[in-house]
Amino acid sequence: MIIEPGMDSGPAIHDVISNGKEINWIVDNSRDAWSTDKGKTEYVCKLIRIHERDSDFIDVELSKCKNYKDDDQLRVLSFRKEKL
Repeated sequence: MIIEPGMDSGPAIHDVISNGKEINWIVDNSRDAWSTDKGKTEYVCKLIRIHERDSDFIDVELSKCKNYKDDDQLRVLSFRKEKL
């Protein structure tokens, strides 16, 4: 579980499960009392990478995901380098 601080609402909650071959990543807005979107977004992917976007941010990206193109890079989390 990863809990990402929110800017305008409560924290975003990410459930991450892997069996070594696939990553099941779920963003669960139903547990955010202030979110207008009460649904869950689920990604089932084969690859994960840490990408240094610029001098300030590091992104966690998923690829080879079901229902997406193989070369799509889905950014699921971003961190400010100064906060790590």
